[in-house]
Amino acid sequence: HLRVFAWPSRFSADPAAAGCGGSRGATLAQPTADTRELVRVALSLGRQVWRSGGRFASAGVLLDGLVAPEEAPRALPGLAQEGDPARSAALMAALDDLNQRMGLHTVRLAGAGMPGRRRWAQAQDWPSPRYTTRWEDLPVARV
Repeated sequence: HLRVFAWPSRFSADPAAAGCGGSRGATLAQPTADTRELVRVALSLGRQVWRSGGRFASAGVLLDGLVAPEEAPRALPGLAQEGDPARSAALMAALDDLNQRMGLHTVRLAGAGMPGRRRWAQAQDWPSPRYTTRWEDLPVARV
């Protein structure tokens, strides 16, 4: 299941922000790890949530029901599947391999935008400590 959301700031005095935002979700017909399919669905849902002129305080994409590929339910025999799953898996593996060997974002989807052309970036001046993911951020007890 994929869900897209965008919400305006609840503190905004802008009357245009009142009608902005929302959340839309879709359950994928077949389990997939194909970035192209996930981006296609996310963009389609995002167009339903987006309101021109709105200023959003938070937005995101949520994925639910993730399972390992070997645990994913299989399509029933005789039902048509979109695309070739083996070809899709090979393409995603090739993209992952290139990005791992050549550096993050060496190869990416055009829908992700061009590097250096972002008009917006998350403020990261005062990040919260990451106690659960970084050893360096763990507090040290002293006696």
